[in-house]
Amino acid sequence: MDELKEKLYVTAINNLMKKNEFLLLCSDLDMKVINEEQFEEELTTNSGKYQIVLDQPFDKETFFAVNSIIDQLEFGDFNVSDIEELFSIKDKAMYKYMVENTNLN
Repeated sequence: MDELKEKLYVTAINNLMKKNEFLLLCSDLDMKVINEEQFEEELTTNSGKYQIVLDQPFDKETFFAVNSIIDQLEFGDFNVSDIEELFSIKDKAMYKYMVENTNLN
């Protein structure tokens, strides 16, 4: 579990940095430091700098690791999309896991 948590921490930090870089680029566009064409070219040329890839599978071990990490954070109002983006969890994998593992009886 510690190895998985470390991987999730690193993923979260990398994704926050990518999001920050994207917001800085958007700010440059808004402040007219760059134009729309330059903005698009930068995103195309350096997509890895900005693009968050959702490729982490979500299983029981990941569920408990993510919950453990989230419980330690000051900002506790996360929705499923926030968590998926932060930890690069495959699109809808977390939701699917929760639905499949919730006892509705």
